[in-house]
Amino acid sequence: MIYIMRGRRAGQLLVLCTLGLGAAGAAGCKGDKGSASASSLPEKGPWDAVKLSYSKQTSSGGPEFIVENTGRKTVTVLFIDFYGYDAKGNQVAKKELSFNIPLKGGDKSDASTSAAAGAVTWEATYHGISFEGDPKPTMDPKRAPDKKPKGK
Repeated sequence: MIYIMRGRRAGQLLVLCTLGLGAAGAAGCKGDKGSASASSLPEKGPWDAVKLSYSKQTSSGGPEFIVENTGRKTVTVLFIDFYGYDAKGNQVAKKELSFNIPLKGGDKSDASTSAAAGAVTWEATYHGISFEGDPKPTMDPKRAPDKKPKGK
């Protein structure tokens, strides 16, 4: 099954997708590389359930991150924060993205955002998450300050 979300937010092109096992890539997205069975994964809390790993620079110059659900529960919403840094390690950008595609336990997807002037390296975190069946997302704005030193 393929889910693709494209849109614009504050002039930024945002692209998200998730592909089922064995699916061929579409719209610049990668398929899952073989996830573990969700029932064999541990139950995890909101701040250790998802791993964000830098993947590559997109053809438009923005960052692409792998979004991996390392827990058992399906993630339905993830509020991602991207931080761009210049060659000296100074923050030059912060971009936010609402990832609204179900990500089952053990599955991977990718998330990307547009380039930022002067950004040569990127980091990502998330400040909100919702699991299947949650009445509302768990939020912690302190996890996504406007200014974040590189590597912290």
